[in-house]
Amino acid sequence: MVTGGRAGEAGPLGMKRELRAIDAEIMQLEHQMEEMQASLETVNAEIQASEQSLEEISAQQLDAERNLFAAITATSKLRVNSRVLASS
Repeated sequence: MVTGGRAGEAGPLGMKRELRAIDAEIMQLEHQMEEMQASLETVNAEIQASEQSLEEISAQQLDAERNLFAAITATSKLRVNSRVLASS
């Protein structure tokens, strides 16, 4: 009598079964990898946008500091001029 072999045996049928299970796992892992790559691309785009915003805000801060310094300097000059005029 010829049989298909035992379930735990590593014959051709067992190997095919194992191959199908491995193929299914590979497909699942590839799908997870694609999702992770898409997430990574999204995060990279967000980082790039944040870096650009930071550069813009830093430039605005520098302009504000320059304007503040100019205003302080002008105010100081006006005070000096007003004291000179008041003492004359």
